[in-house]
Amino acid sequence: MILCTPTQLHAAQAVASLNAGKHVQVEIPLADSLPVARSVVQLQHSTGRVAMCGHTRRFNASHQWLHQRITAGAFSLQQMNVQTYFFRRSNMNALGQPRSCTDHLLWHHARTRWTCLPGSAAARS
Repeated sequence: MILCTPTQLHAAQAVASLNAGKHVQVEIPLADSLPVARSVVQLQHSTGRVAMCGHTRRFNASHQWLHQRITAGAFSLQQMNVQTYFFRRSNMNALGQPRSCTDHLLWHHARTRWTCLPGSAAARS
């Protein structure tokens, strides 16, 4: 199962998938709170199913190609300049409530680190 649903549904849907004996990938974030996220991790351990929380874009062919070339040493990163543009007129979450841009920026930061800096903490997450 690949869950790309509103954040507030992630944990419950991951639990349902694991309880149904399915492997599951959950788009970030795994849950709205750390205790709930920990309960999903505990369930994953008890079921033995594969459960993953991550950036779906990591599996995009262009991101994979670039990451593989950098990891193999074919490219040498000289400078990284990441720019994020917001095209929304308002920044609302899936519930229609105002949110900060922090989650969006962190998502792009972690994805870029994974792609371009294979030894970084983000690459190991």
